[in-house]
Amino acid sequence: MGDLTITKDQIDQTLVSVRQFVLSDGGDLEVVAIDGFKVQIRLKGACISCPLSFYTVQFGIQKALRDQISEKIIVEVVD
Repeated sequence: MGDLTITKDQIDQTLVSVRQFVLSDGGDLEVVAIDGFKVQIRLKGACISCPLSFYTVQFGIQKALRDQISEKIIVEVVD
């Protein structure tokens, strides 16, 4: 099997439903960088100070990307 190249378009398309949920709670997210299987995101709005943002990242964002693109994806939050 060849190397998988992950694109920003793939990530954005995969995160449509997660992003809608985040927006409905007053937050937002931005894909900052993609390096191999590491996807760096920035949380915005209400997500910045939300104590549950860890769960949104792990069980919403990362899970969606792993389910739909590759199980190897790791999501990292950056400032």
